[in-house]
Amino acid sequence: MLLYVFCYSLDITLSQQYLYVRIAQDYNYTGPQPGGDAAAHDNCTPPDLTGLMYAPQQVVQRESSTWYTLQYACFLLPGLAISTFMGAYSDRVGRKVALIAPLFGSLLASYLFVFINIYNLPKWTILLGYVAEGISGSLALFFLGGFSYIADVSSEMERAFRFLVLEAFIASGFLFAGIVSGFLIQGAGFLVSYLVLMGLVMFNFVYVSYFIEDSIPETCETFTDRSAILSETDAGAGNLASYFRRPFEVKLIIF
Repeated sequence: MLLYVFCYSLDITLSQQYLYVRIAQDYNYTGPQPGGDAAAHDNCTPPDLTGLMYAPQQVVQRESSTWYTLQYACFLLPGLAISTFMGAYSDRVGRKVALIAPLFGSLLASYLFVFINIYNLPKWTILLGYVAEGISGSLALFFLGGFSYIADVSSEMERAFRFLVLEAFIASGFLFAGIVSGFLIQGAGFLVSYLVLMGLVMFNFVYVSYFIEDSIPETCETFTDRSAILSETDAGAGNLASYFRRPFEVKLIIF
């Protein structure tokens, strides 16, 4: 989980900074940019409203914001939809499918980002990588699979503590990625940064695929026949009362 969140946050940061540089090149903007020595100084200095670079800077920032919105839409919207179906599917076949699918999408996207950097492909091709991540479930499905996996393999006594540790790893992943990304871009450039990202995602994909044992929830072994559950409910007004008397796991299957 820690490595996936780190790669996810690093991926987003790299793509946003790379888009900003590409858009700046389109408008011949030569002011402070990601990876430049003047970038850190610019964050602490009030903007020069009368300078020659102010107007093109506003244009670059406005267009960059539009691309950032498209970027998030391309992987968040499909991810939320896919995670709904894949989450239910993982209830039957185990949680690894909910962990491997987002990693596979991230791996495809990282390969694409490397080729975009090498061959200077059009900016819109970056969105294809995020569509691949979204279709594979992205962050939503990985979180769903991760928390569900912990719930499957832990007892009620230790489950709360394991959830707490998992949430700490998630926060740490975002924190470390925010710190590392700036130094990585400035020190190594975008291509090397994307190669590092691709290597980390590949390592995580192999680790989850071959070194993590799958889990099948107990609810799937006990309550696999939805029609049988529904047939046991009383007719008429008694249905609602019968539903609320049932265990929580049965309520999930009914819905």
